Order: sequence, then C-alpha cells, then structure tokens
Amino acid sequence: MTLLTTATFADIITFTRSSPGTYWGEDGLLATAATNEPRLEWSPVSALAGLSVQRRTVTLTRGQWSLSMAGTGSVAVRIAGRLVATATSATRRRIYVRADDTAVELTPLGSVTAWDLRAGLGFLVEGQSRVNIALHNRDLTNAAWVDTDITAAKDQTGIDGAANAASSITATAGNATILQSITSASAARFTTAYVRRLVGSGVVEMTQNGGSTWTPVTVTDEWARVSIPSATLANPEVGFRIVTSGDSIAVDYVQVENSAFATSAIATEGVSVTRGADIPVIEGAVFSKFYNQQQGTIYIESAVVTNAMAITCISDGTLNNRMQISTSGIAAFQYAVVNSGVVVAQIGIGTNVFPNFYSISGALQNDNCIICVDGELSAEDTDVSLPVFNILHFGRLSGGELPATYYIRRLDYCPRRRVNAELQKITG
Repeated sequence: MTLLTTATFADIITFTRSSPGTYWGEDGLLATAATNEPRLEWSPVSALAGLSVQRRTVTLTRGQWSLSMAGTGSVAVRIAGRLVATATSATRRRIYVRADDTAVELTPLGSVTAWDLRAGLGFLVEGQSRVNIALHNRDLTNAAWVDTDITAAKDQTGIDGAANAASSITATAGNATILQSITSASAARFTTAYVRRLVGSGVVEMTQNGGSTWTPVTVTDEWARVSIPSATLANPEVGFRIVTSGDSIAVDYVQVENSAFATSAIATEGVSVTRGADIPVIEGAVFSKFYNQQQGTIYIESAVVTNAMAITCISDGTLNNRMQISTSGIAAFQYAVVNSGVVVAQIGIGTNVFPNFYSISGALQNDNCIICVDGELSAEDTDVSLPVFNILHFGRLSGGELPATYYIRRLDYCPRRRVNAELQKITG
C-alpha cells in the first residue's frame, strides 16, 4: 500500500484549489497551504500531552506518527524491541506503526526536557468550497464586535504561533457579552471558535442568534475548537457571554459557515472569505498506466466526516459511466457502478463513525463486484457490466456531486480483482 506523503501525492495526483487553505502542521500549529497546494494534516493534540518525560510504552493506532523533543539529549523509539528511530532537538522523526505492532517504547537519553508525538491524519480533502461570514474573526477589538461589560485586546499568540494575532476578552461585570451582527439570508449555520482560558473558572457561553439561546462551551488552558449546534436562521448574531466578572478567555478564528459541520479555519478581516474546494484527480497518462479496464481492486484508508459523501469516483468524466465508493444512508460505505446511466451494482457494508479511520477496498470485474471494510465483506453483486473509464476523482463525483470532507492517508490499486480472502487481509 502506498503511504501518501507530499512526494508520493505529487507523483500520482493532480491537485487544484482556487485559494489558500489552513491545516494543522507537524509542529501542532495551524499552517496555511498556498493556492493549489495539498494539505498533509497532523493531529493538533499530542499523544504525550500531560505525560512526564520518562521511559514508557505507549499504545498507538496504526499509521504515521511524528516525534520531537526539547533538550540536549535524545529519545530512542523501539517497536517489538527493534530500534526504529532516534529523535533529537534538531531532528523530528517520523515513525510508522503497523496494526500488529502498536506498542511503542520511548526511552529518553540524556537531558530531555519535553517531548511531543502527533498522529498523521493524512491528506485533508474538502470537496466543497466554504465561506466564513464572520468578519475580523481574529481581532475582537474591531468595531464589527459590539461589547457590553467586556474589555477586548488583540494581545494573544494565535493557534498559528503568531504573536498578537488572536484576542483576549475579559469580563468587567457578570454576564458580559461581545457580539457581531451578520446580514445573510436564511441558511443552515455552523458556528465555531478556538478558545483558551486565561483567568477564572466560570461559565463561558456562545450564541449565533443574538443571545436568544446561549450554549455553554468547555474552555481549558489549552486551545480547543468549540461549536454551537447547527441551526437554520437568517442574519446570525454570533458571540460570547462570560458569566463571571473578572474571567478572561483567548479567542481565535471565529467561524460561521453555511453548513451542518465545521471545516478548516478561514481567516477574515473586513469581508467574508471563501476557501476553494480541493480537487484531486488522477488522469491522463498516469491513469492509463495503472488502470485495468477489465478488472481491478482499489484500496483507500480514510476517515470521512459524515454520510452522503463520495470517497472516490472512477469515471469517463460524466455521471453516466462511473464506479464510486461513498458513504450513504443505505449503508455506511457503499460501492456502486453506473453504466450508460443505469445503476448496475449497488452494495454496502459497515458503520462510519468520524474521526475513526477505515480500510476500504472495492473489487470489480465483469459480472462481479464487492466491497470490504475493515475485514468485513459485503454481499457480492454478480450482474455487473463495466463501462470504460479515464479519470479518478477524490472527494466528489465527476460533476462535483456528493462533495466530501475527509482524510486519505493510504492508497493502492491492483490491476486484478483480488480474491475475497485477500480483501479481508489487506483491510483487516
């Protein structure tokens, strides 16, 4: 299986996005990818958070991990008794953990004052453009934000590590508020913000309807993204209420999207900002080189946000002739084949729960197709006729339908229909 890295991604996939896009970097800070640059994302939370620096064995999930440390010593990494990497303050080390060897021994040597271990989430694919309509979403001192009994200052280091990029808000009386009114037609809204507690322990709440409803949010001394349940409304009025006088929190990247779920952070100033859709494809000579029109098996390891999203679609560039793997309401993972506009196969299996990663394999040949998820086989469809394909889309159908938000971290194609026992082995 091909572990997708920046190099392997560029070798096989043509990628476009009409704007910059943010992602969590290997160092735990929010980073920004340029227009048409794919985003390899890492967990924003360290697996070693709160653990003292001492020899210990940690159990990790299968996949790629990144280890760093501070100090003048080093950290030795052993899996099954074998030394696989050594991290120093000058070298961050990547480790691959297999499904059958998840116990990882970490041994500090010399003076190690801190350490950090982050999971590689894979390439982030957001198949639909999104707009953040909250203005000045990092600067709550701006006049777009109306405060009552709150003192706002742009004096906090942001989630991107930039000094004085985020804001603090401090209550000077109980039930202090800071709100922004937005003019926008009725739509589904999903409101989020990154917050961190600075002073106090009282209740902090958020609203997107001007305070008609307040939602308590959990605020700790570490940055975390909090949200309000999705609701359909016009002219949202978003903001915060600090219940206890004297309490103070840091705020960064307030985001209001027309959606039922959150996507990557979008910075704004005086106008709303659109992040373009990620459009990764395999086409042309690269596609022709690997794809077998008579039979084949595709394997993807991914985590999908919700249902009714296309994970991958192989087609002739139209909806009339395609093979797709998607999440759906019929079954969590669905495999479908359409030939000349007619659905000739549609089978499903499994249960999708984000942010879990799943190993998914779809096998196809004339008169036979099947999908296997984490070792579980679907029923076989034995009445399949194959169209001719010339392009592979990720995160959408060929016409942009069923746009997905998901991670993809492994990809493989075999130019034959793998037998069922093989499908169970590679996905199990």
